Amino acid sequence: MKRKIGFVCIGQAGGNIGQILESQGYNCLFINTSREDLDTLNTKYRYHIEGGEGCNHNREKAISLIKKDYRRVLEEVQDKLYHQQLIYLVFSTGGGTGSGFAPILLEALSSTTNKSYGCITILPAFDEPLKAHMNAFKCYQELSTIEKLATVFTLDNEKLNKFTINTHFVSLFNTALDITNHLDTRGNIDKAELWEMLNTRGNAIITTCNSSSSTNLTSSIIKSWEQNVFADIERDKSIVYMGLSLTADINLDDLKKYIGNPLDVFKNYNRDQTVTILSGLSFPKARINKIIDTLNNNKDTIKKNILNSKINKIDTSIDWLDDIEKPASKDTGIHINLEEIFSKY
Repeated sequence: MKRKIGFVCIGQAGGNIGQILESQGYNCLFINTSREDLDTLNTKYRYHIEGGEGCNHNREKAISLIKKDYRRVLEEVQDKLYHQQLIYLVFSTGGGTGSGFAPILLEALSSTTNKSYGCITILPAFDEPLKAHMNAFKCYQELSTIEKLATVFTLDNEKLNKFTINTHFVSLFNTALDITNHLDTRGNIDKAELWEMLNTRGNAIITTCNSSSSTNLTSSIIKSWEQNVFADIERDKSIVYMGLSLTADINLDDLKKYIGNPLDVFKNYNRDQTVTILSGLSFPKARINKIIDTLNNNKDTIKKNILNSKINKIDTSIDWLDDIEKPASKDTGIHINLEEIFSKY
């Protein structure tokens, strides 16, 4: 299944995760507006956006660049990830390049090919700059309106160090793909069921926990849903699929009381650790609302700084030389036709 999944890693944050994914054998295409950032990557496929010199957290700049170069970008994705059927765009919502490119690229790709496109995206920590929160809100707002969208994994930089999160996510993703290899007479999860969970529109999380006791396992699973590298899940009990690779039998009703009653449950047994996949969850509105609260609490500061950057100037209405007699201009006798000179170039 690994060969059927590819990644388009956008911007510096996407590149950081992409390097780990590529080292694990996944096919990845790295896209950036900054040639310097791309040059730091030891990767197979790289594409520098034409005219790009970095976007320095400016979404509008990134959007302008992708509008000009989108045809070649689409060609790069289709060429370099030709054999992959499920493609995830990997990016930070707080940056400029990823948050600006991704929604446009996702919509364009999903409208022009018959492949599935999802995303692995990152929300900024609370102490990151206001610009990162502004970008994240706009980006996630756009993502949520894309109808042809596969699974979205929303990583949260508030949870752990971002580099720890990157490594942990790739480990979890590998673990999820491995659950079909655990065979047991009590039940199995086949590749079609796993594929369905990874293709379902909506938010998703992958968690692991260790417990050999049926009594403790349920509480361990719920704890893993509450404490992980992903944005906190919505408690609206809306869910499409639940995948469980269990180390012991449990009462499913106890899990359903917490997470809701899925349309379907795929279950098998695992001797190493319990793995859960929840897909078709609601987008993390509560976490996005915290970003909105941050912006609302700093509304006056944001307005002042943006307005000041537009009107900031020095008053030039006072001419201190008004009282000094200006010498009369002297005719040098030299008359030059500037238009004639300019017409030569």
